[in-house]
Amino acid sequence: MHIEPSDVTNLGYGGEGYGVPSQAGLSALHLLARTEGIFLDPVYTSKGVSGLIDQIQKGVVGADDT
Repeated sequence: MHIEPSDVTNLGYGGEGYGVPSQAGLSALHLLARTEGIFLDPVYTSKGVSGLIDQIQKGVVGADDT
């Protein structure tokens, strides 16, 4: 299998910029803390998780995807 950087890169969840928390990221941070007891940093990991949540809600990432 050949994978291109564009296959695994999505720049649509960066928010206002480098080092700046996003509203979606903060929502993801609160969701995981409240429902799973998982604490994320308020910038980088939160933005990544918010992107994952969005991709799941849009059906891009399914239950069988790993």
